[in-house]
Amino acid sequence: MFKRLQALVWLRLQIILSNKTILIQVIFPFIFACIYRMILEFNHGGQDMRLFFLLLTLLISFSIAVGGTLSLLLAEEKEKRTLRTLLLSGVSQKEYILSSLFFPLVLAILITVLVPLILSVQVPHYGSYFVVSLLTALALVFLYLFIGLVSKNQVAYQVISMPVMFLIMFLPMFALSDASPLVKTLNDSFVTGLLTYALAENPFKLSSHWLSLGALFVWMFIFIGLSLLLIPKMKRQAS
Repeated sequence: MFKRLQALVWLRLQIILSNKTILIQVIFPFIFACIYRMILEFNHGGQDMRLFFLLLTLLISFSIAVGGTLSLLLAEEKEKRTLRTLLLSGVSQKEYILSSLFFPLVLAILITVLVPLILSVQVPHYGSYFVVSLLTALALVFLYLFIGLVSKNQVAYQVISMPVMFLIMFLPMFALSDASPLVKTLNDSFVTGLLTYALAENPFKLSSHWLSLGALFVWMFIFIGLSLLLIPKMKRQAS
């Protein structure tokens, strides 16, 4: 199993390096953070402004770089029939999902650690920030895993993912503004709710946001389950 996982991870690394679109998405968060750093220095942004830009950068990065990269990888594998070959060669569900998660999770950790440093943000309660950021990234990875599995090609992925990206990026922004209680409830119930509060509140108390924490795990398990249901179906179709 370990050798097969290594082979799958190596295959995806080659796809990333050979596909300019995916490669740009991977480095995009750090370029974006550098641009925001210049904006903050020009406007002499304070701590609250820096935390807002950190939240915005994380949401965009987790959506486009982490989740989008995964979906594009899966869509390209479908287009080139690599996925069909993998399934027919005996790759198991566990191996396929674990190999799919490797690069997005490594990228999520790098973004979580490096973006605050680039933005010169002193993150309060760093431990809570790190855990919540990774949980949010993991939930979004499973969401985009599902999108990648249902997308027949890269064009279909772009059509499906566009409204999802807008929801991920803008729902927390509206929730932090003087939005209606409905918008705040929607954000609390979505995967981005907990991360929004982790960076918007000081001090941040997890005990005050059990709804957002529970929603995060519920969404995660929903998309894990849907992905596990899709892979055997795709294997039957491939054979």
